[in-house]
Amino acid sequence: DCEKLAKHQTAAMNKTLGSVEATILALEKARSSHDDDLAAAQRQCKAALDIAGEQLKELSTNVAKYGKHVERAFKLDLGVVAESRAFDNKRAELGQAITQHFLQSGDFELARSFIREEDLNNKEEEEGEDWARFEAMAALAGQIGTAPHELGPALAWAQEHSAALAGLGQQQAGLEFALHRLRFLQLIEEGGSNGENALEYARDVFPRFSTTTTTSDDDSGGDRLAEVAQLMGVL
Repeated sequence: DCEKLAKHQTAAMNKTLGSVEATILALEKARSSHDDDLAAAQRQCKAALDIAGEQLKELSTNVAKYGKHVERAFKLDLGVVAESRAFDNKRAELGQAITQHFLQSGDFELARSFIREEDLNNKEEEEGEDWARFEAMAALAGQIGTAPHELGPALAWAQEHSAALAGLGQQQAGLEFALHRLRFLQLIEEGGSNGENALEYARDVFPRFSTTTTTSDDDSGGDRLAEVAQLMGVL
């Protein structure tokens, strides 16, 4: 069915493009302003619109049929969500998921209380490695989110883990630049001599972000030049 839909789409596109090309030729011919040519161009434009409308209607019908076919093929039974038996023999996995949620939210005491009350054999807490990472992230987020909005520790962490962040994707790779941008704006907002400090900070930090090459997997440079230019305009 997916292949049939693709064929319908290709056929509709080819037919529509053919009518558009015919319309362009008719309009070019009508440039001479002869009445016959102009009338023919008008008829061709109307025909092209009719063809495009018909093809769109046919394609929409086929897409709707394909959607119904997908729904029939992949039935989603939401009743299982309320069925307690769905979690039979999965107590450990469910407990781990809940614990992870508490850790990601920064609710460490709540996570520990949950583990004790549920008597979970939590290997992560025993090893302490993942817990330490979550606690470090929570501490950094707290320093950024509360006055005086200290960015230094977060910048140090981002620089230390820059290679790992680059491997996680475009958004994560841009974390260090985003933090530097915030620090630059902080210095400007503070005013006074910090305006000069902001300029000096920009000279020290931004050049490496505006000279490296951007690829699809790296968001660290390239078009950062435009963002740096905008930031310098704030001065």
